[in-house]
Amino acid sequence: MNTYAVLAWFIEFVHLLLVICFVAGFFVSIDRHRTFRLLHSISVSALLPIQLFFGLNCPLVVLNARLAELAYPGIIGEWHYKSFLVPLVRHLFGINMPEIIVTIATILGCITAIMTLVYILLSNKELARQET
Repeated sequence: MNTYAVLAWFIEFVHLLLVICFVAGFFVSIDRHRTFRLLHSISVSALLPIQLFFGLNCPLVVLNARLAELAYPGIIGEWHYKSFLVPLVRHLFGINMPEIIVTIATILGCITAIMTLVYILLSNKELARQET
């Protein structure tokens, strides 16, 4: 196995960890872990503009596709630029979902993160007013 293939698998692993953190972060209490939720909301809110820059593709998918093209130069296909989540969900749960579901979930997550960010910032102002 060459270096590009190892890097492509590493990017897939990092991508999976980020997706888990992205989803799990929404279940963390705002009241108990305000700083974590603030950082989570900022990072998730930045996700949509970054994906828009890459044509609604996650930058990690684009990077992984490029590494896969370098690892296997004779194989060129559209499957490189697909998210790993759709085949993973299909394999694990037997659900046949379209690729657009991942994009819609990302957009909804970003909207939720922006709303959470606004809530945290407004509640911080309110707490500061109560202290004075």
